[in-house]
Amino acid sequence: MKKYFYFLLFAIHFVAIAQHNPDYTIFNYNLNLANPAFAGKNGKTQLATNFKKMWAGVENSLNTSIISFTTPFGNGVGLGLNVVRDDFYLFNETIASVDLSYSVKLNQHNDLLFGIEAQGAFFNADLSRINTQTVNDPLFTRTNNNFNPNFSIGVALKNEKYFAHIAILDVLKHNRFSRNSDLETEDNYFKINTGGGFSMDLNDKLSLNTMALVRITQSAPLSFDVTSMLDINKKFDIGLTYRWKNAVMANLFFNATSWAQLGYSYGLSVNELSRYNGGSYEFFIRIHFDKQTKESKKRVQKRAPYIN
Repeated sequence: MKKYFYFLLFAIHFVAIAQHNPDYTIFNYNLNLANPAFAGKNGKTQLATNFKKMWAGVENSLNTSIISFTTPFGNGVGLGLNVVRDDFYLFNETIASVDLSYSVKLNQHNDLLFGIEAQGAFFNADLSRINTQTVNDPLFTRTNNNFNPNFSIGVALKNEKYFAHIAILDVLKHNRFSRNSDLETEDNYFKINTGGGFSMDLNDKLSLNTMALVRITQSAPLSFDVTSMLDINKKFDIGLTYRWKNAVMANLFFNATSWAQLGYSYGLSVNELSRYNGGSYEFFIRIHFDKQTKESKKRVQKRAPYIN
């Protein structure tokens, strides 16, 4: 009985600290998920989806699915609509959010971005799926559903060749279980996303884009990702991601058509978890729509290659 209870507490803690920090690999393809200030700032209207399977070969391991729609509106305004779903053993959580961004042009080459995100998190725990020695144990014979509103804020500096940003996530507290639950938890984890990146042209056909993302969460280990992607003739992107003391991922993206991009990432753990799983994999699809604002038509400047 106790082992189930302790596992349950661990699982709740795992889901709690992961919330709003979706575990996707190539974050520059969905930068607004890391910081709402980037919503619609690549100048394209696009629909993107990710699916990631963590720890392949482990039963009931974490799956993360993401759908994100972003678009520019002109006059420095951008909009993002996102749905992120985590499924982990007994638990699932769906987060629906709306991003609103605004940019201020500092000079010919630099923009200052601001963003705010409003979100609602739907959390479900089906405790009845646990088989216990005690028949009809009241702790494990029910499901629990909760809804939590929240918001996040962010700011970023964007240049044609580099960027830097910081975002404060989930400002409000979360209740994972109802007030009358024996497993009532209140999450107040301080969360920050910060990082940056730069782009370097190697020749007419090759460019190197390098980015870093640091996820700081109270009561959780520091998550630090570094990604380098080689852009080959604007057709293929290949590269590696290293997650500090955690995993190494190989990434491949290519432009299937002028309006669709496909990608795949495979990662291996570099810690003790490598003995218990067959790695993690992620699929990526993005569709561009032919829409330009008057602002984007008038502006004559190179696109920021790191914000895809």
